[in-house]
This record gives sequence, structure tokens and C-alpha cells, in this order.
Amino acid sequence: MKHTAQAVEVADQVFDEDQRKAALHVFGSASSPVGKYEQEYTWFLTFNEDGTKVKRMEEMIDSSYLAEFFKRLHDYVEVGGGNVKLGQTQ
Repeated sequence: MKHTAQAVEVADQVFDEDQRKAALHVFGSASSPVGKYEQEYTWFLTFNEDGTKVKRMEEMIDSSYLAEFFKRLHDYVEVGGGNVKLGQTQ
């Protein structure tokens, strides 16, 4: 099963160097066999002492949309539309 035309757009970003934190407002999209996937994300990142590694990441998404999209994807695979089962990678 192939996903194509993936895109990620960072709409806004805020950095606090003193607190070693960042917040990003992101839009993602991709095409799939069950229609276009579009999601809005908010990511909160906390970095280590020297700011070179992410220690913690929190993500907020539209979980209702995600559940509905994966239900359609699951149904597509179940009826033989996909060449992999969910949970497998190609």
C-alpha cells in the first residue's frame, strides 16, 4: 500500500532558549488509497541541557479524525485492497 504526495508545513513556531522548549503548529497531508489524509498537529518539545537532543515531545492531534481515517484504511486492507496488513512495513 503506497502513500504519496506527503507534505508537512510548519505554520508557526515559538522557541524559548532559556527554558529549552519549543512549540510548533504544523499541518500534514498525504494521499492514500482511501483518500487524502490531512491533519493538524501541535508539538511541544523539551530539549536537554545543551539543546542538542529532544528529551520530551508532546503531540496534540485530532484523534477523532485519525480514528476515522484508520478505520477506512483498515477496511480497505481487510477487503484485499492493500498488499500489506496493518502494522507491517514494506
